[in-house]
Amino acid sequence: MTTSAPVDLAALWHAGATLGGLPVASVRVTLANGAVVRVRLAAADSACPVPVAAPPPTTFRPNPCSRDVLAILEAAEGPLVLPDIRQRLENREQLHGESTVRKVLAAMVRAGILTNPGHRAGYSLARPPSAT
Repeated sequence: MTTSAPVDLAALWHAGATLGGLPVASVRVTLANGAVVRVRLAAADSACPVPVAAPPPTTFRPNPCSRDVLAILEAAEGPLVLPDIRQRLENREQLHGESTVRKVLAAMVRAGILTNPGHRAGYSLARPPSAT
């Protein structure tokens, strides 16, 4: 595993800040356990900490595509990547365009219905926390 030097976030506290030459708007952090965390940052024009705003709550409205995708993932024995989901939809003769399926998957991840921990890991149902 490679490690990189820590980034001094104090340098990002001024207006027009960039990280790696890109405007600071969103930072993706991969934790040691492989989990991915996205943090949205907004540059400020004073030397105070950058406020981190939580994204607004999303309202998810089911549609025929989302119901079909949800049924596929409920029947799956593990996470599925987009091509597998689309193939299973096609096998059931539930035809939805690729962009429609992508949008539905993204909306369900934002709403907390599905999880997708990273590239090629696949989509799966979000599990409620267990009561111990």
